[in-house]
Amino acid sequence: MAAETNNLFVRLGRWASRQGENFLTEAFVATLSHLVASEPRVAGRLLAELTGGMLEIDTDAVSEVKISTQTTTDSGRPDIEIRTSDCLIYVEVKDESGLGVRQLERYQLELNRSGFARTCLVLLTRYPMDRAAICDQVVQRRWIHIGTFLETQLKTNAISDASTYFLTTQFVEFLQFKGLAMAKVGTIEADVVRSLRNLCEMLAEAASRLDVSSKRSFYWPEMWMGLNLDGQTFSVGFYMESADLIEFLTGVYSVDRHAAQFEDFGKVVASELPEWTQGDWRWRNTLDLSANEGEFYKLTAGEQLQRIEGFLSNSLQTARSIGCKDESRPPSAN
Repeated sequence: MAAETNNLFVRLGRWASRQGENFLTEAFVATLSHLVASEPRVAGRLLAELTGGMLEIDTDAVSEVKISTQTTTDSGRPDIEIRTSDCLIYVEVKDESGLGVRQLERYQLELNRSGFARTCLVLLTRYPMDRAAICDQVVQRRWIHIGTFLETQLKTNAISDASTYFLTTQFVEFLQFKGLAMAKVGTIEADVVRSLRNLCEMLAEAASRLDVSSKRSFYWPEMWMGLNLDGQTFSVGFYMESADLIEFLTGVYSVDRHAAQFEDFGKVVASELPEWTQGDWRWRNTLDLSANEGEFYKLTAGEQLQRIEGFLSNSLQTARSIGCKDESRPPSAN
């Protein structure tokens, strides 16, 4: 089993679907806060790395650093706020999303009028940004810088506190899992690649047999592969690091939570984007291919397809039966 499968942040991140940047922010701040509390020397170096050398702080003073997330200001909500007695730092965290309208300019204006002797605005991203697209005052850092720094601290045994060492290791693995930090390329097993492709083909064939329109989809940050069904009404697919678990999920579709609670399988989960899903709830159903000692993998191709088709058929039927009754958008879109 891959190390990432047992990673604390990877597993918890599954419950933060479509809130990936917020989860990434909180995971980073949790790690940084542990370093501040138990490894002030490393924390001081990390703060200098994060701010491009702007914040140089004595080890004895690191404990006075205050770190918070989603602080409300007159100009918006910076992802991270870092305070010392004379310094105020805002960090805007990005993974795949872009910047908001004049977002950095608004935060810089807020810093300029904060009254602190020293201020710094950091843009922390996955990809390099065009300097012409951001303010000259902004310090641009990338996640690969953070990941490399922390990995070096781990390898040189600079972190001695056991719990902080564990948490930092987990966070570095999480960054590597998300492709935000450099990781070693392991052996690529051709059979595994073919199996993932075959599984996608079976999902597409099952949808076709059920006369449901489908479009292949791949979401790189979370390494999700599968299909959008009936536009974006539903989706079915799997995360590559746990491909044994097929997931069916309602998408742009309003779910009646009370009707769903009487179903014998599947479960209702809170929607991360109620406006997009047309309601506060989504319905999720799963098929574990590894169940019963991997019985699925012992079946013939035809029998496997039958099993997947049955799962998809039951999922679609149930999802349509628990859709909110709305004349402008009936539960069944077929």
